[in-house]
Amino acid sequence: MNCIKCGEDTRVTTTYQNANGVTRRRRICIFCDLRFTTREKADERDVERAQTSEPPKKTAEGVDSLSQAWYNSSPTNKP
Repeated sequence: MNCIKCGEDTRVTTTYQNANGVTRRRRICIFCDLRFTTREKADERDVERAQTSEPPKKTAEGVDSLSQAWYNSSPTNKP
């Protein structure tokens, strides 16, 4: 997340979550030291989708395709 004052990167110092499902994050700017709080609330559709979806299964095809993609992206394997 970027600073609301100068636009530089920020880091999270503290995270809180209340009973309503709202997450508050206390942030500090790396450049100008501004401290501010952000609030996040998950969309109900995202929560429903996360509860009903299954995690991806690991298959030999998936591993092979990832290995091939990694091999093809290597600069030493370029023609």
